[in-house]
Amino acid sequence: MRNLFILRHGPAGKAIESENKDDSLRPLTKKGKRVTKDVARGMMDRGIEIDIILTSPFTRARQTAEIVAKVFKIHDRIIESDVLIPGSPYVNCIDVLEKEASGKDNILIIGHEPYLSGLIAYLISGFKHANIDLKKAGLCHLVFDELRRGKCAMMESLRTKRDLTPIF
Repeated sequence: MRNLFILRHGPAGKAIESENKDDSLRPLTKKGKRVTKDVARGMMDRGIEIDIILTSPFTRARQTAEIVAKVFKIHDRIIESDVLIPGSPYVNCIDVLEKEASGKDNILIIGHEPYLSGLIAYLISGFKHANIDLKKAGLCHLVFDELRRGKCAMMESLRTKRDLTPIF
């Protein structure tokens, strides 16, 4: 069995409401960076391993990926992809995962809501809608043998940032 970890970006600044602002540039807050680092440490404390990180190119997701990569000491394993931009077809994400993560047993993807909850639903049920609520800095763990288009994975856990704080 292979592992797919799905992490929502850490807390970011307020959504930009003006049409003239580019929401893709919204960064993590100072607190968001700290929370993300704590979550990454909690993941490591729980024995999670990561072979590759696939992230949305949006600033807050990319920052989340960089923080996780720093904690796990895997700076060279981040791949940025437009397939994790909200509204992208889930099959495109699966295609990129099949290509970029071939032979990898522990895959982490980082992105945004509601895209990630829809992707989780699609992978576990074949449908795009389910009552899944992935909070900021929350982590979903799916297991699978082979990624396919719909109903190919089982959910192992769905954790909030509080669940992932480091074990001391």
